[in-house]
Amino acid sequence: MVDEETTARIVEVLEAADEPLTAGRIQRRLATESRDATTGVIRDACKGLEEAGRAEKTDGLPPAYRLAE
Repeated sequence: MVDEETTARIVEVLEAADEPLTAGRIQRRLATESRDATTGVIRDACKGLEEAGRAEKTDGLPPAYRLAE
């Protein structure tokens, strides 16, 4: 049985689509959304670690992080 959260996410993808989508294309769009959300969470966590003095950010673009020594 499919949970309500998964069904709701699929409905959102289908509502945003301008054409019918195969299961594979739905999966790719869901994966992209999840990856983008995860990247944002990781950036926020790294920023918090940096502000707390537990991590250092490099000068590169995009910045990389390492634990502070």
